[in-house]
Amino acid sequence: MKGLSAQLETAAGLYEKACRSSAPLDRVLSNFFHEQRRRFGSKERRLISDCVFGMFRHKLLIEDWIRELEPDGPFFRAASALACEGMINAEGFRNFIEPSCAERLYRALTAREPASVFGADQTAEKFSLKYSFPLWLVRNWMNRFGESETGELLGSLNERAPFVLRANPLKAGRREVMEILLRQGHEVSATELSPLGIRAGKRFNVFESPEFKEGFFEIQDEGSQMIVLEAGPRPGEIFWDACAGGGGKTLLAAALMKNSGRVIASDIRTGKLEELRERAKRAGAFNIVSGSVRELEKKKMLSAGVDRLLIDAPCSGTGTLRRNPDQKWRLTEEIIVQFRENQLKILEDYSPHLKRGGVLIYATCSLQAEENEEVIGSFLERHPDFGREGGDKRFFPHRDGTDGFFVAKLLKRP
Repeated sequence: MKGLSAQLETAAGLYEKACRSSAPLDRVLSNFFHEQRRRFGSKERRLISDCVFGMFRHKLLIEDWIRELEPDGPFFRAASALACEGMINAEGFRNFIEPSCAERLYRALTAREPASVFGADQTAEKFSLKYSFPLWLVRNWMNRFGESETGELLGSLNERAPFVLRANPLKAGRREVMEILLRQGHEVSATELSPLGIRAGKRFNVFESPEFKEGFFEIQDEGSQMIVLEAGPRPGEIFWDACAGGGGKTLLAAALMKNSGRVIASDIRTGKLEELRERAKRAGAFNIVSGSVRELEKKKMLSAGVDRLLIDAPCSGTGTLRRNPDQKWRLTEEIIVQFRENQLKILEDYSPHLKRGGVLIYATCSLQAEENEEVIGSFLERHPDFGREGGDKRFFPHRDGTDGFFVAKLLKRP
């Protein structure tokens, strides 16, 4: 019990630290555990991390019960997060919560029932507390998706994201990778949408796997894989991943192109491109050129134009909130507008590098129409030389089991 108490106390402190920090939660935790690497074992780090994520994931629900019960004691928020996450049983919960309210509270938290009482016309307010999402965002989604589907979406975003891998066709097929993982005792299954995806029943340390070190597979959400598959890179083409980040999509494009042609990767975060170079070496991808847009232009890498341009634009990330629950408390309607303006500017700046007859793929991990349909609509109004190639694609956690993504495919007319 002493051990768990200490872990909950650490988690509570980290929660307060993360609330004050402008850094993403995963970075706050990573920095802390690096500084305290001799203090905590892997199981302790996992429990503390899950507890902190749970406090952000279920923030409003827990605070509603704090207002109702006015609890005394240091462990209420952390223990409540474990209950919401299904990580503590009723008996264990009673050790950290006042006995007179422990039973009632445990039942309510595991059922996601707020303390507040709502009328029939207050569904948005109830959803906001039950699923712990900002009220403005709940209302936005209810207007777009309706009450029933919004409830399903909110529930799915409160679940932990599945652990999905992607076979690297340059080294091994999906069946071969799955057979290797099954022999190692991992529970795996093929994803339904991506022909390269592998869903693992439980997380495991892939970085210690010899096959991972040899580049047989990568960690990549199925929705992220589908963006590249929708883009359809072909051998011999010039493919530009303009907002490459760590390069998961870049690597898949290189593999689909069978190391033929050229994949150009750029990002304003140069540190991410260093990460990509290491990943490319491991994956056996030799047709990748990376750098800032300015560097690429100076080397005349973009002067001849590109055949396919993928813009996975910086966005609000509302489609990935199950991975980043702290992000939902940083978002505002004003920030969404700022993202929209930046997304349009990126399209304006990068689209001239696309050849006539080339394909532009615009994607975000946002569920907001302001960043998706409205951005594409505004761009097409300004650029009659572009037209849609097929319908827009959308991926949702509650429908597809993937992160939330939007994908639009445009053709630059010859």
